[in-house]
Amino acid sequence: METESTVYIVDPDQDQDMTRSLAALLEMYDIPVLRFDDVEAFLTATPPELTHPSCLLLKLENDGNEGEAEIRQVREERPQLPIIAIGDETPEDMGQQARDAGATDFIEKSLAATYLFHRLAELIPGQAGLPSTESSTMTMTDGKQ
Repeated sequence: METESTVYIVDPDQDQDMTRSLAALLEMYDIPVLRFDDVEAFLTATPPELTHPSCLLLKLENDGNEGEAEIRQVREERPQLPIIAIGDETPEDMGQQARDAGATDFIEKSLAATYLFHRLAELIPGQAGLPSTESSTMTMTDGKQ
């Protein structure tokens, strides 16, 4: 039996402008989207055996500690579910903190539209036709990426 791919979006922001736009784009490509205001609502509404080929887009607040705790909570309760965290890149490196907490990937808000489809095409079978831009990494002279 084939499991339907669903992209779950958790966005605690009051206006949810960015994730509302992402949901509309995904739905244009016939990808089912379910949106939630917080992690607790997501966990309550979804079965514990939720797994790949679904995916969670988790929009992080600027307070990295709360986002890390949310990622850890989802990872503990839905261990097989890929998590793409979306947030601001900060001097404290929110992206690395999100990955260390268990996120599959981290995408900066300013780059979400560019790289989101690429990552979803990799994570969700049958979605290779999504428009995408190949990820790239630039190495600085000090060896950082």
